[in-house]
Formats: sequence, structure tokens, C-alpha cells
Amino acid sequence: PNTLCHTRTLKNKTKQFLFLFSDAIREVKKYSAAHGTEKAANINPNAYDHIQVKLFRSQRNLYISGFSLFLWLVLRRTVTLITQLAKEMGIQVAMEIQVANTNEAARKYMEENEKLQQALNEKGKCENEQALEEDNKKLRKETEKLKAELKKTSNGNFFFNCFLFNENDLAFYA
Repeated sequence: PNTLCHTRTLKNKTKQFLFLFSDAIREVKKYSAAHGTEKAANINPNAYDHIQVKLFRSQRNLYISGFSLFLWLVLRRTVTLITQLAKEMGIQVAMEIQVANTNEAARKYMEENEKLQQALNEKGKCENEQALEEDNKKLRKETEKLKAELKKTSNGNFFFNCFLFNENDLAFYA
């Protein structure tokens, strides 16, 4: 609401300056035309001086109103540019804050991702070690079964027991 009132005021002031400028132009034309006819007619010298004074005043008013209108338009444009600059600076600050927040969030996510990857790698290592231990246990049980089977069969086969396998050899595989 306040900016709408401000805009109306600016438009009204511009209209007033335009009206004053157009009135000054009309006055200059009026007295310039009268100046030409008075000079030709050679009427009363006091009337001629009076018209000269009025022409001077109307020309003065034309220059003043024209210069005022020009300065008013320059001032309006300057105010518009300053307002746009202030808006853009506000947008720039907001964008810088948003970029900083986004970078901070991205940094946190990257750190979190690295931690999760390290935890996953450690868990994978632990699972691999557990799987190796389980495989070793299974192999030990299997070797124990094979030892027991070998003892059963070795009672009947002395040659096999003496030359191929010793208890020390089997301990090496365990």
C-alpha cells in the first residue's frame, strides 16, 4: 500500500512539472507572436516594453520549468536505480547465505558418507574374519574326523600308517 501511494505521488509530480513546462511553452509562444506584431505596428513604446518584460518572464519560466522537469526525471531514474540496486544486493546476500548453507550441508553429508563407508568396510572385514574362523573350525573338525577314520583304518594297515602319515604330519595340517 505504501509503495502504491508513493508511485501515485511520483506520477502526480511528473504531471505537475509537465503541466508547468507546457504552460511556459504556451506563454512564450503567445508573447513571441505579440512581440512580432507590436514591433511591426510601432505602437506605444511603454506597451512594447511591457510585452518585452512579459516575454522575458515567460522565457525565464520556460527555462526554470524545463530544468526542473529534467532534474525531476533524472532524480526519479536515480531513485529507481538505487532501489533496484538495494533489491539486488538483498538477493545477493540471501543467495550467499543459501550457498553457504548448501556447502555446509554437502560437507556434512560427505563426512557422514565417509564414516558410513569406513564402518561398512570394517564390518566387511569382521565378517570376512569370522567366515575364515568358521572355515578353520570346519576344517579342524574335518581333520579330526579324518584322523579318527585313519586310526580305524591304520590298525589294519601297518605299512600305510608307518610310511605315509605320522601323527606329527597330521598335527602340521591342524
